[in-house]
Amino acid sequence: MACSAGAGAALPSPYDAMSPEEASARAEQGGTLLCLDVPGGTEFGVDCTIWSVGPKFQGVKMVPPGLHLSLAGGAGNDATRIAEFLWIAPSEVVVRKWDPVNEAFAPGCGMGEEEAERYKAGVARHDFDATTGPYPLESHQKWRRLSGHITEATLEGCGIPAGTRVVPGDPDAALDGKGKKHDGSDGADAAAAVVPFFPGIARAPVFSSIAQRAPRGMSPADVTRLHHDTGARLAYALGLFRGDWRALLGEVQVAFVLFLLIGSMAALEHWKSVVNMLCANAGEMHAHLELYKAFLATLTHQLECASSDFFTDEISADNFLRPALVKLVQEARPMAEQKTADTGGSGGLLVEEVTRRLKGIQRFVHRRFGVSLAEDDTGGGGTCDGATEMSDEAAGSNHLSCAEEGEDEPVVVELSEGTYMRMDFTDNGDVAAQTELVSVAGVAAAESAGDKDSAGAAASERMGW
Repeated sequence: MACSAGAGAALPSPYDAMSPEEASARAEQGGTLLCLDVPGGTEFGVDCTIWSVGPKFQGVKMVPPGLHLSLAGGAGNDATRIAEFLWIAPSEVVVRKWDPVNEAFAPGCGMGEEEAERYKAGVARHDFDATTGPYPLESHQKWRRLSGHITEATLEGCGIPAGTRVVPGDPDAALDGKGKKHDGSDGADAAAAVVPFFPGIARAPVFSSIAQRAPRGMSPADVTRLHHDTGARLAYALGLFRGDWRALLGEVQVAFVLFLLIGSMAALEHWKSVVNMLCANAGEMHAHLELYKAFLATLTHQLECASSDFFTDEISADNFLRPALVKLVQEARPMAEQKTADTGGSGGLLVEEVTRRLKGIQRFVHRRFGVSLAEDDTGGGGTCDGATEMSDEAAGSNHLSCAEEGEDEPVVVELSEGTYMRMDFTDNGDVAAQTELVSVAGVAAAESAGDKDSAGAAASERMGW
């Protein structure tokens, strides 16, 4: 498959339309990630964009202040990618130096403090303007939607505070929602193990037991209650974060971006388990409206990263997601039926907002993937031949139907199914970009079939930006 831009075509940049004053302001306010001695052909990425760098590449400038994720690794091999979360302040310069022995960035900045300060002074003098590329503004809003709930406390809870090098981890150690490894063995010890911290050593993420049905140390009676009492299970999950639903969603976002960008299978399993848990316990939605309002927005933004054939692939058509979303709609039905009776006060407004977002995600899934979330539509994996073939009767049978249009449905900006850029700096600092089409479906399909080798191979085709 090929991208619409074509091989070797230059991608349009929003910086081209900037006035000199605006470009100067962004350069002054934005940060710089200075990357030294990175060999040509290395895959380097910031947030939602990955480049195959040229020999003169020395980093990215005009980086908006806030949280970012940088990564580097061998071309086409996710297993070699090492990532790092960074908080970048206005006008801050972050220096990283490549270690050719380990084929990764050296620990810390890779040099002494005095030498690093000299490089920072060089950035302030614009010495590196010709060899640093501008941060792609078109991807910033997408990154913010994917990471808006992540805080430093979130990263510390996952064992990967900002500045820590992050690796995908062992795929065989990934746990499912029952706390079991892929081979069916008990993963409780692995999940509860304390991972020692050594400065400069890359670490795999460690996630909470939020979605496990049999957490370690829980009595049999409490385990039974978690299985049968949706309120108890959701209360247990929130209790792990001291009742802070934003922290819960922050961990979900960490898991998703680490799977998407560095192919962490442990992160994928955790994301699947938490999404499935929140959908299955949507009967408690009325008591956690703020949580579900934010969860629906978060999940929609994550699904925007999936290719359009995600639900219809021969293997992934019966994946966990459609049943989970059908359960979400089914469990939310009583609240939707009663919304007209509960319109007073802020609680009533929240009910209406959550209901609108539920309708919006149904319309989005139906329009983008051709999948119906009507609970009685189980034939063929719930897929439709076309978005217009859903009858009015079928749509009207569900209180959160796809037939109801409105301004609250997710806005989807149709881009090519892969913004995969190649940066080759010429002598005059020009950038040539090369794009190719990529897909998220391959990993999910191979993973659903339990084929780890295929999943690993498909990971290189997972960047569905």
